[in-house]
Amino acid sequence: MSKTLIEELADLKRVFAEDSAEADLIRRAMFMLDDQERVIGRLKDEQKQQGLLSPRGRHAMDKLQGLDLALGGKLQ
Repeated sequence: MSKTLIEELADLKRVFAEDSAEADLIRRAMFMLDDQERVIGRLKDEQKQQGLLSPRGRHAMDKLQGLDLALGGKLQ
């Protein structure tokens, strides 16, 4: 049994919506990675200036490095 034109258009609309949602997620993830790269850079600068990170900075660095490992090391 072949699909009607309306059913095929509905399928295409669903696929397009899924692709758009996936593309949106990818854009948001890339923005987050860019932002985290800036944060890591600032933390590393703080570490160089002070010789040690503040407790808050160490905590943030640990969290970001954990995320980096989860993402396959893309932030370094």
